Amino acid sequence: MAIFFYLLINITYFLPKKKKISPKGYKYRKSYTEPMKSDELFSWLSQYHLDANIKPNLSSIVNGQYFNSQNTKPIEEGEENHQTYGALILADGDNLVRRLKKERIILDLSTPMFSPADNYDLFAGYLSNNKKKDGAFVYDGKNMTITRISRYNNHSSPSMQEVRENYQQYMPANFIYEKAGEMTPEDYDHDIGTKTDLAMVLPVSHTREDSSVHSYQIKATAYNSLGFGKVAHFGPQGIVEELFFRYAPESEGLFACPEQKIVGIHRVYKREAGGRPKVASEKVVGPSLEEYFRQK
Repeated sequence: MAIFFYLLINITYFLPKKKKISPKGYKYRKSYTEPMKSDELFSWLSQYHLDANIKPNLSSIVNGQYFNSQNTKPIEEGEENHQTYGALILADGDNLVRRLKKERIILDLSTPMFSPADNYDLFAGYLSNNKKKDGAFVYDGKNMTITRISRYNNHSSPSMQEVRENYQQYMPANFIYEKAGEMTPEDYDHDIGTKTDLAMVLPVSHTREDSSVHSYQIKATAYNSLGFGKVAHFGPQGIVEELFFRYAPESEGLFACPEQKIVGIHRVYKREAGGRPKVASEKVVGPSLEEYFRQK
């Protein structure tokens, strides 16, 4: 009998233990502070675009057009809206900064200092605290931290230039103008700036077997007549998804901003080998981006 209880005690010791669930884990539905999953950075940046750029400027919108407060003229599609905040985030594991500094894509002299950003509040707070400074951001998806880089360039290595020359495989023709049927090389040179070029090129040129690079961007360039930019997500195969806002008074609901009849549009893309990106799905989003992306 003594031997039986000895074996029972030892077997019980090696059985899997039940994982304790902290009460904090149940706060996400109310506070939106659950740690980030790999596909949540886009949803966070989309929510930030709505909170920091769209809602504070609703009073400047008249009949679906954003009017420049300085000269009372509407912001035209393709024109930069200086009343909004653009941002570029490059994301990977914990070695992206080291790789980009070695290749002289990041030109900062000092070592970037990372800050915690494992929930939306910390993420949005960091962007807001740095929104008046030029540069870009790097997100460490392994440790869920973020840092700002001051100086960078779209370094033209052979691999990066090859991606750039094949931009039609990675970027939709209507990326800048909603009704555009094509984007010529001249259009690319004229309309695609350093940040957007880097956002498209780097995930393709710098993804390795042990390192999947993604980029996320809020564009300040107006997309469609509403006058606000879009949020774009690029991965190793080119554009992954984008979210933009549109004036849609005919919509029957799901307004992101009901008082101005503004809806959010979420497009997801697919690309066959050697082909151009195509829209795989397009959905109307609103009024809660948080709820939409959580259920997606």
